Amino acid sequence: MIIFEGDELVVHYHQGNTDYALVTFEGAHETKNATKTFFGAPVVRKLGITCIGVTAKVDHWYISPDTSAVQECILNITKKFSKIVVIGISMGAHTALSWSKILNADTVLAMAPKWSLDPDECPVHQYYLTHNFRDSMKGMGIRKEQLQGRLFVAYDPLDEGDWEQSQLLSRKIPEVKIVNTYYSGHVIIHSLSGSNLFGKVISALAYGSDQDVYSAIAKSRRFNENNLNARLMRTSDRHAGLVAKTLMSPSVMRLQRKQKIFQNEALMGRVLYNLLLSDRFEEAAKFYDTATEIAVFGDTGDNQNTVVSEERFLILSRHGYILCYNPREKIFCARNVIIPDREGVDVYAVKLTVGLVLAVRINMVETYFSFRDGKIKFTRALDDDHLIRLVPFSQDNEVHKYYAVHTETGYMCSHPDHRITLNAANLSDWERFTLLACLSQGISEKTRKISDLSVCPETQSTVESFPDHSSPSYQNTPTFWQKWRDRLSG
Repeated sequence: MIIFEGDELVVHYHQGNTDYALVTFEGAHETKNATKTFFGAPVVRKLGITCIGVTAKVDHWYISPDTSAVQECILNITKKFSKIVVIGISMGAHTALSWSKILNADTVLAMAPKWSLDPDECPVHQYYLTHNFRDSMKGMGIRKEQLQGRLFVAYDPLDEGDWEQSQLLSRKIPEVKIVNTYYSGHVIIHSLSGSNLFGKVISALAYGSDQDVYSAIAKSRRFNENNLNARLMRTSDRHAGLVAKTLMSPSVMRLQRKQKIFQNEALMGRVLYNLLLSDRFEEAAKFYDTATEIAVFGDTGDNQNTVVSEERFLILSRHGYILCYNPREKIFCARNVIIPDREGVDVYAVKLTVGLVLAVRINMVETYFSFRDGKIKFTRALDDDHLIRLVPFSQDNEVHKYYAVHTETGYMCSHPDHRITLNAANLSDWERFTLLACLSQGISEKTRKISDLSVCPETQSTVESFPDHSSPSYQNTPTFWQKWRDRLSG
């Protein structure tokens, strides 16, 4: 319930059964929810923690005409408790530290605070000066005389801005205990989420030693899908095979919230693209199937009958996007690799007597593309000189991995914002595409089950794990994918 509402600040109260009181301060960009909820609300309600949640209707770091009234309101409640724990994130982290003495705090956890937004005190990005700073915030740098209690300050050292702030704060206030939360990003709470785990962090802040606090934070992050997502993203370009195996491992499959990991389109696209470039075609097909099932349904089905087409391939860009065509706008575009997020139909690479061409299916009718006079048109004529074709990106050993699309105006280029243009003058990474097998649920004459891709038909055995590329039998026996790649380039 709300126990105070001023022009700029709001105080929420939740009565729990703890012998300590928790005070929380919300971060910036949550002004629309200032009267609706507060930072930590789901956790304290579930675990029965007595909490005062302070929120802001404006993003001015809780430096407001309402400040004194809010502090008095908090003290009227916390004076009945023997221990006070204060937690704040981002904008609220600065307040958690600067109000710690006024609130008689025993322990403070400040997640990614800025020491000051005053340009006369330290370098400040123009964004904050434009959107957040006002005259009443001059001299807002945190001072030693404002501090009380054990002071834990968490930063992600891989976030350049936050790393700079951690160095500044350490110089200004050497008493603080810096907690490095690698891969968490600025919004650290996302890598500490989970009511029970974060509840243990709060309990450690209230009752535990310094080491208990460090341990509780580390354990909370170890089992958090946001932390795993961030780590795998950083590894996906160089070690796509390892990332794919990690994602399909029993440990990840047991995670309750694994669906969120597989809905990370950027990660899925990168892994698939790099698997294909490293000739791990069976792994890419199996991974694509599993990722789609989990992202859509939350888990994999018991009776999968997924098959791989020998006729059509999806076209995957360097950014991990699938090539599409928007008939309404008459333009090529790109969609996310797992769950489509753009209007359009998928474009396929189809092998015909005239070469490898772009095609779509409209009402089950296979239609090809031509490009003339600066316009994309549909055609059924295979002798059309303007058919849009995929051609080898280069004439070296990468011929089976990379393809380019060339038109009369230049090369097809895939942009990070999902745009597709057709006028690139030079071949570079953004003009590079590879092919991903189309998957379907059903039986067809020209399909094979993924589980049988890496064996010869006469062996009649099922491969249950990824192929071992160092195995002599694997190297000497052409797989389905190797045969298909030869067919594409032949």
